[in-house]
Amino acid sequence: MSSDELNSSVQAGTERKKRTSKKDLTIEEILTMDDNIEEKPKNIKKKTSKSKETKEEKKDKDKDKKEVKEKKKLRLGELIFILVNIAIISGIVGFYAYRAYFYYKQENVDIFVNKTLVEVVTRNTVFSGDGLYKSDKDDSYYFKGKNVNNYVYFQGRMWQMISIDEDAIKLISTENITSLVYGVDSEYKNSVVKKWLDDYFKTFKDVDMYFANAKWCDKEVDTKEYKCTSYTDNTIGLLSIEEYVKAGASNSFIPLDEYWWTINYDSNKTAFYINNNGQINNDINDKENYFSFGVRPVISLSKEISYKKGDGSITNPYVIGEVGNVLLRDNYVGNYVKYKDMLFKIVKTDETGTELMLDNVLENKTSFTNIYSFLTKEFLSKLDTKELVRMNYNVYNYKYSNKYNYKEVYKKDVGYVKIPAIGDYFIVEYGDCWLNNIYDKSEGLYYIILENNVYFSDLGSSQNSVRPIIKLDPNLIIDSGIGTKDDPILIGGSNEDKA
Repeated sequence: MSSDELNSSVQAGTERKKRTSKKDLTIEEILTMDDNIEEKPKNIKKKTSKSKETKEEKKDKDKDKKEVKEKKKLRLGELIFILVNIAIISGIVGFYAYRAYFYYKQENVDIFVNKTLVEVVTRNTVFSGDGLYKSDKDDSYYFKGKNVNNYVYFQGRMWQMISIDEDAIKLISTENITSLVYGVDSEYKNSVVKKWLDDYFKTFKDVDMYFANAKWCDKEVDTKEYKCTSYTDNTIGLLSIEEYVKAGASNSFIPLDEYWWTINYDSNKTAFYINNNGQINNDINDKENYFSFGVRPVISLSKEISYKKGDGSITNPYVIGEVGNVLLRDNYVGNYVKYKDMLFKIVKTDETGTELMLDNVLENKTSFTNIYSFLTKEFLSKLDTKELVRMNYNVYNYKYSNKYNYKEVYKKDVGYVKIPAIGDYFIVEYGDCWLNNIYDKSEGLYYIILENNVYFSDLGSSQNSVRPIIKLDPNLIIDSGIGTKDDPILIGGSNEDKA
């Protein structure tokens, strides 16, 4: 068989095989198969073309993928950076917004109109450092540390808040009001100081409106922990050692550069005091004489007292109660009064008149035996006696033999002017001044007060300073002023105003 015949025979066999395989297929499948067979070369051609394109662009695509990955990484870094910056900026804005709000409240306390003092004060508490702490035992508060804004101006005197408990607000005077021996019996309830405080309480007005009973630790305490075991109710007293320690003791706002009494005593009935370094002590006598130290009243006010103004700082204290009354008699002990171009302080007021003590000493000094002729010449000559009220005044005894009873009268007198005596208010503000008290008449010894609040007996012929006291008609009308040192009550104008 020739090659041509062989090829023809193979082709014929192939065709027969194809025809035989198609017998089992449907017409649609056969047609589809034929179409695929016809298109196959085209698909092969495209695949070949695509394969060639992939090889050519592989490097470019790999490069593009790499760039995309890098861009994704870059975008993720940028996102993190942006988020971090947003967090930082938000923190800074929040911090300064809080500070702005805090200081806004401090400077714009008018937002607390119609609020009580307690509501205003307790808006800011601390957990550490200086400030107002909330007790973890009950709903009470106490001030601790040195830098605390707790100043209160009330009825002519400056105070600092100690604590706020369930019953009342406790405040301590920012200064010693007088100086006294605690008493021969140093148990508080029988002390000279307790009697003086009861009299001092009578200088306040509208007591039922402003005052409330509080608990006072006025009993014996041990010398280790100074803890109180029993309390009494009252509206006035002295600071307890327990309260002093709780506030921070010598590292608190309470110490003065002076000596002053506390309310407590030890098992030997020896009273405790705070010295000029803020230390607790109880050496009250040298076996011959008892020491006189400052008296700092502590009062308790109602928690319902309304807030008027102020932020509690020493230059802008919280103000409660009325200020700037029209008549002289309606103003308070402690108010400053400007009269005849001289600055005075109210020390007593009643239906007969208002007593004013010069807020300074006279320029010249004098002996005790020459005081009243000196005052007539050096002081009264500058005043119009028509506006003055004659006073009954006393010269007092004050010594161990009368148990330091500052009210025991030696002799009585009357006049337009007098000098202060032991137990009078604000006498400790200036030292080396004569007092209207006799230590020993036979030896010619009279009392002066030294700059450290200690009394000293001096010869009547010695030269010492004088602080005069006068008495004015209580119905005099106030021209201006609210009674503070910066804005004193003005009576009858002044030469400066008339000039």
